[in-house]
Amino acid sequence: MGKIANDDEVLLELGLADSATPEERNIVIAAINQAEGAVRRHLKYDPVLLERTEFYPQMNLQNDAGLGVWEVSDTHAYIRRETSASIDELQIQHIPIRFIASLRIDYDGRFGARAGSFAASTEKTEGADFWPNYDTYDSEGAGICRDGIIRSSGAWPTSPGSRMPGTGIRQKCAGVARSR
Repeated sequence: MGKIANDDEVLLELGLADSATPEERNIVIAAINQAEGAVRRHLKYDPVLLERTEFYPQMNLQNDAGLGVWEVSDTHAYIRRETSASIDELQIQHIPIRFIASLRIDYDGRFGARAGSFAASTEKTEGADFWPNYDTYDSEGAGICRDGIIRSSGAWPTSPGSRMPGTGIRQKCAGVARSR
């Protein structure tokens, strides 16, 4: 692990930077891993700034056999099924949200497996097309969305793998100012 603290910093703080034995270094690394795990469990999220790419919806639980879109390749025609339900809220798995680097919607994105999926032209604009449910602010005034809900001005598409919050959703609890 070592994303919150690293062994060299801890050894320097303990005055062992130049004289640490391999055994002492291993003890420090184990202690850091235990401490970081305890912090994550207590906070119920990872406080280190990360960027993730996530595809939504994860699965289609409300398949209606009557709805679909016909598609044609060079030699085959097939129907791609769609669901009949639509929602205007998307709840991501990794919380809290500090910043959304980009959010793209490709109705036939197929979790990014199709060539050319989630092109730059599918990117949506925060504030106009979507907005995170910012429910608190940090000391610098940047919004924090603790529940992970992103709202849409219309309905989110329901085809599995059609929404990609991100080149990344940047997440961190505190200390990083929101870029504007």
